[in-house]
Amino acid sequence: MFRNKIFIVGHANVGKLEFVKGAFKSSETEFPESLVEDQLKELNGSHAGLRIPWTIDTKYYTANVDFWLDEIAPDTIEKDIKAYTEQSHGITEAIDAFVYVFRKDKPETFSSLRSWLPFLEKCDPSIRLCVGKTEKNAQKTNSKETIDYEEWCLDNEFEYIDLDETTEDPLDKAGVELAVEVLKTNMWDGSTHKDTVGQKPHKPEYKDDNALDEDDDEEEFYRELQKLNIKHDRHDQSDETNDDLGLPNQDEINMMKNQLFGDLDGEDGLDKAFETLNAMREKGKDLPDAERRKLAAQVALSFAAQLGV
Repeated sequence: MFRNKIFIVGHANVGKLEFVKGAFKSSETEFPESLVEDQLKELNGSHAGLRIPWTIDTKYYTANVDFWLDEIAPDTIEKDIKAYTEQSHGITEAIDAFVYVFRKDKPETFSSLRSWLPFLEKCDPSIRLCVGKTEKNAQKTNSKETIDYEEWCLDNEFEYIDLDETTEDPLDKAGVELAVEVLKTNMWDGSTHKDTVGQKPHKPEYKDDNALDEDDDEEEFYRELQKLNIKHDRHDQSDETNDDLGLPNQDEINMMKNQLFGDLDGEDGLDKAFETLNAMREKGKDLPDAERRKLAAQVALSFAAQLGV
């Protein structure tokens, strides 16, 4: 069985279906309205049991996945989740992304997330998202409550996304667009990798018909580095001094260089480097500031070493 299901859960009336529609809109994909309406009729209007197919189409791969929606009443949540966890119905084997949707203006809709931890321990999905939104005209949460949500998610290996957030920076993503970007970073079972049409890794001593495309790829690589807030500075200092400044030592730089560029000359080597870099960026979001800066410096210096600058 392919692990290609995105499990969307939460209380009733928290915006699960709206989140899915937002994902379709963000990815510029047509939402299957008639299919969903037919299912809603069969389910008597309940969102529990909705299955919505979605095609993820990126520069590097195409994958057919499904959104699975469910909502469990608070008074039966422990019993129902235990059944999900223990029964051999294939759900835990099929899910590779778990998305918990809640209302920020209703904190009680967040507290049920704790009950899902045993299920997630068995399921072990590649992606754990917790997304919060505020209903229109509802009282907005204060910053303390938001910090509590973020801290709990960080402690329990979730990525927290505030669906109310927006950004004016074209290099940044926020809200549902950020959630879609996270879902696209996963390597889904059954995905079809796109042919790079014979592009070769860029080497300064050669110029061929693919040079323009390779320059574009290099520019995209720089943009990805900018997302990590990297300052491209090199320091000729001892490892001891680097530790004092929170900088990586030479062994750490070499290790990162090998992780990013070790397969660069192989098939799809450049694509793998992009995917690894994107994963590093997502990892950096959940790290404390000092560790995030060190990771960013480690990536930047390994990139500089690869370019020979």
